[in-house]
Amino acid sequence: MTVGRYLKEFCNMLKAERNASKNTLLACGYDLKNYFSYLQCCHLDEIRVREADILKWVNTLYKNDLMHQSVARKISFIKQYHKFLVLDGFRCDDPTHGLTLPKTQRTLPDILSVDDVNLLLEGARKQSGRKGIRLQCMLEVMYSGGLRVSELVALPLCRALNVQDYIIVTGKRGKERIVPLSKDAKKSLKRYLAIRKTFLTKTEGQHYLFPSNGKKCNHLTRESVFGLIKRLASTVGLCPDRISPHTLRHAFATHLLSGGADLRSVQKMLGHSNISTTQIYTHVVDTHLKELIDKKHHLKDYKL
Repeated sequence: MTVGRYLKEFCNMLKAERNASKNTLLACGYDLKNYFSYLQCCHLDEIRVREADILKWVNTLYKNDLMHQSVARKISFIKQYHKFLVLDGFRCDDPTHGLTLPKTQRTLPDILSVDDVNLLLEGARKQSGRKGIRLQCMLEVMYSGGLRVSELVALPLCRALNVQDYIIVTGKRGKERIVPLSKDAKKSLKRYLAIRKTFLTKTEGQHYLFPSNGKKCNHLTRESVFGLIKRLASTVGLCPDRISPHTLRHAFATHLLSGGADLRSVQKMLGHSNISTTQIYTHVVDTHLKELIDKKHHLKDYKL
């Protein structure tokens, strides 16, 4: 029997029944192929593997010093895959039934200060040429609305043509939400739309706000935006290792909460289905305020 022969059917199920995003499917495929390689080395397949065999694989994950979040994700995909095999009648028992996910400690996101964000935006404004105009537009729109990079690059042109105070974004699982656009974001969007056609080298990309002539897809890739932002960070004197498109999303949420925005509104703008995901930013704000009091408050050195 060929190892991983049901992977395609499983991914199709995730996409059709659970509306899994493209990134989820990519991560799932990567993790399962890693699991299949282990099975192949042990002369096993997904039908003959037993719980003891899977536990050995989990132990190798810990020996490779993977973070608990990564191990939990891999185990979760393996459990879903074997449950799928049982439900679809490919095997009669589930060897992962007793397998538990490791407890993960939610880490606080790395946050940029308002000054850091302004430094990035000013750096983008100083860049000359059409690519500078495009980079400024991407940064302004991402930070103004707290967009994920995958949401940004996949924005349809039709949603941006009539520049308004908001833009409709399609997030995870195809859910749409309305995100605000600041005055600066609207200005940079208008400037970019005026020169957008210079980036359009093939007709397939004409429907995207940020078209590309790359072989991978017809719009800018996530990797391209990552690279552009990290190079900009180096240019303005910020550490590129702590700057990414998602860092801007974190900054958007934290700066809103610091400014007095309510949690529910931030949740809606970020597109979080569960408010507990948004609540992590309140811990970041609390930590920042505590550090501020420790450093600046006139009673900081008072001892009982």
